[in-house]
Amino acid sequence: MKKAFLMLFLLCVCGVTYGQIRLNDGSILVSKRVSIGLKGGVNICKMLYTDSNVKIEHDFGFRPAAGVYIEIPVRRFLSISPEFLFIQRGTQTSYEYDVDYIINYKMNVRYIDFRVPFQFYWLVSNTFKPYAFVAPDFGYVLGGTISLEQKYLEIEEAHCDIGSANHSQYDFSILMGVGFRFDINMKNTSIFIKVEGGYNNGLLNTFSPKETEDGSTPLNVYAYNNTGYRFNRGIEVMLSIGMPLYFRQGTCSYFEKQSRW
Repeated sequence: MKKAFLMLFLLCVCGVTYGQIRLNDGSILVSKRVSIGLKGGVNICKMLYTDSNVKIEHDFGFRPAAGVYIEIPVRRFLSISPEFLFIQRGTQTSYEYDVDYIINYKMNVRYIDFRVPFQFYWLVSNTFKPYAFVAPDFGYVLGGTISLEQKYLEIEEAHCDIGSANHSQYDFSILMGVGFRFDINMKNTSIFIKVEGGYNNGLLNTFSPKETEDGSTPLNVYAYNNTGYRFNRGIEVMLSIGMPLYFRQGTCSYFEKQSRW
């Protein structure tokens, strides 16, 4: 699965270098069109349980996210930006069981995501470009942990690893949001900074088939009931920095002086 994600990303890169505008002299110039960058931020996440018998409210938690992307303009106001993102998701809750017994439950799941945002720009100026975006998001579970703390009970602590017995190994979601791009032109090159926020809506049930088919027992039956569905939800706040690429036929990429995007 990881190899498949990598192949998709490499195909996007190859498509960019092959399909750019060809100038009259036969060279290919994408200096003002294609860029690569790094991004990172926080995922404010929880899980939605559809079973109406679940009475306990799950809380939002803060999880890190970081990745790389390549932005490919398609039109003057539209670009696509394939990216790989390492992101953590999960849920947490605290509640009182019986009398004076406080239960703390936390799930932390590590994902690698491949997503392809479509970004729609408003060209306010050469250096400031607000945008909206929407992206299909394919996620693969790398691992994680589930922890349960219940002081003064017979088993005060319990921990287990995320696996196929307690979590679906795949997820698909839709990401939507808005952002702001700030271009910074320097003497020898240009960079840009983007700040964005989005809502990630999971569409696949994250309960594993073993849980729903009673092949395994949930760690905390009071925190949730696996007869319904469980979906990822998240508010993502990201900061990214990028740099335009320059390609000319017969040479490696380089940065052209006094460029402007």
